[in-house]
Amino acid sequence: MNFKRFLRRIGTPAAIGSSLRPLLTWPFLLLAAVIVALTLAGMRYTFHQQKDKEIARFQAIADLKVSQIAAWFEERHGDAQLLHGSRFLADLYQRWRSAGDPAIRDPRSAIRDPRSAIREQLRQWLDEHRQVDRYQNALLFDEQGEPALMAIDAPLRVTPELRATVQRAIAEGRVLNTGLYRSGDDPGMLSLDFVAPLPALSGQAGPAVVLRVDPKAALYPMIQSWPFPSASAETVLFRHDGDQALFLSPLRHQPDAALQLRLPVAESRLLAAQILRGDVAPDSVVEGVDYRQASAMGVGKAIPGTDWFLLAKLDRNELYAPALRDRSEERRVGKEC
Repeated sequence: MNFKRFLRRIGTPAAIGSSLRPLLTWPFLLLAAVIVALTLAGMRYTFHQQKDKEIARFQAIADLKVSQIAAWFEERHGDAQLLHGSRFLADLYQRWRSAGDPAIRDPRSAIRDPRSAIREQLRQWLDEHRQVDRYQNALLFDEQGEPALMAIDAPLRVTPELRATVQRAIAEGRVLNTGLYRSGDDPGMLSLDFVAPLPALSGQAGPAVVLRVDPKAALYPMIQSWPFPSASAETVLFRHDGDQALFLSPLRHQPDAALQLRLPVAESRLLAAQILRGDVAPDSVVEGVDYRQASAMGVGKAIPGTDWFLLAKLDRNELYAPALRDRSEERRVGKEC
């Protein structure tokens, strides 16, 4: 074959390189695509692992919190239940009332007036019970639901919540509680009262003992404690209040939110609203936004014996931060190698 004709057939070296370049580029593009796909798959797997790990941890924390709060609540109810059956205390009250002590309608003068030995015996009994079980106060209400005596001389505001609960407990003859409510004009004055009607004597309704709990002293520290350092994790207590979610405990980013912050149950992505609406199954993961409208996820549970719900939540940014750090460290090590 003529050499010049052969060169004309296969072309010049530059032409040969141009014709082969697409064939040489495709394998590299394919390899790059495979590497990107594997990297994304690895990141997705890492994120899923981190999410599953945090969900398991949050479920364990929520279970622990719920069991602690339920046990604490049941113990308070049990204290009131013991008083409910105290015929000794009911008899002591009847003897006091029969004595015609005019101070029965004035709790403060009833405590200070030393003339009535029976009244002082009642007051001491209330105070001893308050101290042993660490209540903020113990109060005695007469059979009409009016305050008659208290263990500690302190200003007393008989709120509609308290009055209605006392009257209902006496009428129904069973232990009731007020739920968490604001017991004073100060937004920080919060109470939870357990009402124990005493046994009826001579066919007449008896009085009732009110055991007052300061939630800031016992309940809220239990809710707010967290087992490991975190920038956003918190436990939230809330309940249904008409068409709103009423937050019952202080919040990490809103310390004064207890019994003041209300958000619409109709808000579609609100974590608490999803739980109240029943959009998520009990004990399952809920994702959306928290009370700050921050993207978050958590686990919600009902508190047995109450109308309360508990939510253990974490910001999504913090959730995936460990996975992002791990991937960054892997890339750094890979470059150094």
